[in-house]
This record gives sequence, C-alpha cells and structure tokens, in this order.
Amino acid sequence: MVCFWGSGFLYRSNSRPRRTTPLFAHMESALAKLSKSARSKIPGSKFAGPGRSFPVEDKAHAEAAIMDSKYAKNPGAVKAKARAALKKMGKRK
Repeated sequence: MVCFWGSGFLYRSNSRPRRTTPLFAHMESALAKLSKSARSKIPGSKFAGPGRSFPVEDKAHAEAAIMDSKYAKNPGAVKAKARAALKKMGKRK
C-alpha cells in the first residue's frame, strides 16, 4: 500500500481518498469564535464580506477572514477588507 499526503487528504493506492485532520488543526483553538448574540452586537462596518460575513473586529477574526476568504464569492474583496482592518489596527499581515 502506498500513501500520499497533500492538501489535507490521505490517498491510499487501494482505497478512496479520505479526509484526515485539517492542516491547521493546531490553530483551531487560537481562532476566535463568536456566539450568536456576540455576533449580532458587532456593527456592520466590522465585517469584510457581504451579509455580515467574515467579521474583522479583532486580530484573530481578521486573520481568520484572510485564511477563509477563498470560500467567499469575491475572495479578493474580502481579503482586501480584512488586510485593511489589520492595517488599521496596526497589525498588518
């Protein structure tokens, strides 16, 4: 049996690809999480995406928005707004 590792998938020569742990699993606890009530208290200007998606009110959320911007309909715009928020906070990435 031959195994290949890449992009978070484990490929075995005699089986279908199966999802393994994400490459950034160790960072999961570092990423900020919001409750529904906390998210509703954030002003609309503190979101990088449409429909109050991708909050950027602090460094952890802005960095998470940059990493997850590939899931947005317009990833370039989300990434630009998140980077601008980091720059405004003085924590440029």
